[in-house]
Amino acid sequence: MDYVSNKKMNFGDAADFQDAVNRYYDGLAGVAEYSQSAFEGLDNDVINNKSVNNKNTLLASDFYIKKYNADLIDVIKQGGRTGVDIAAMGLFPDVGPAPRGTMINSSTQQSIVESKAGLNFTNTTIKRFLDPARTVSAKDLQRAINTTGYPDPQGAEATAHYTTILKNGNQYNLKVIYNAQDNTIYHFHYSRAAMGPLPKILKLKQ
Repeated sequence: MDYVSNKKMNFGDAADFQDAVNRYYDGLAGVAEYSQSAFEGLDNDVINNKSVNNKNTLLASDFYIKKYNADLIDVIKQGGRTGVDIAAMGLFPDVGPAPRGTMINSSTQQSIVESKAGLNFTNTTIKRFLDPARTVSAKDLQRAINTTGYPDPQGAEATAHYTTILKNGNQYNLKVIYNAQDNTIYHFHYSRAAMGPLPKILKLKQ
């Protein structure tokens, strides 16, 4: 964040930079888990070697990360059970689950998003907001919380707000659970189902 501040990066550049840092970290984590001896050599000879400048540290690290990926691809192509197990543990991002340390788990990324959106999110709602398959725009969230608030059906110390949105050309009902005191979105989801005062939205026939 000091680097982002010193370079006076805008939101988009800061997000791209954070993504690059996380992908680099995930690559190193992959090398560490796939080959402990290779990572220990990299760590001793490059990463924590003060005589190696930053540029060469990045170049050498990038070489090991790419080598790790290439080796792992070969294992998977051979159809070996080891490759399947490694992928299942999330060490190969194109096959397994997302690696540790991604943007969604980053408090720094959450701070950037909250600053841009003008809203606070919980750990759960920030994940939903950053998931392209589940997200709702900050503009729609803001529009929703400006509508009449209803007591939260779950009894939370927040209010439920309802409105409609367009997503991929289709109309949906949107429910947002919002606490004005801390300006936090505690839950949101959209569906064609009836919500609060909003009736069910019928799916248009193709």
